[in-house]
Amino acid sequence: MVNSYRKEITALGEALEGEDAKIAGLRNALRVELAKAEVSKASMDEFHSNITKFWSAVSQRVLWHVLYAPPISIPSQQQTIYGRLGSC
Repeated sequence: MVNSYRKEITALGEALEGEDAKIAGLRNALRVELAKAEVSKASMDEFHSNITKFWSAVSQRVLWHVLYAPPISIPSQQQTIYGRLGSC
């Protein structure tokens, strides 16, 4: 995103006296979006750095211990919700 905003701003060129207000507005909007994208990119780079530093080993990925986990079962074709309701 950062590179595409920079390319668009470069393509528009520098502001000229008497240029169309739409072009000037577009250039300003692109500069605002470029600033947002640069901040977003910096936070994503920091996040990626933290993940690769502190979560790369499997032993570092444990968040908590499971105290209780009920068994998981998949109903057969005969145990559909309609079959159970019909037998009540």
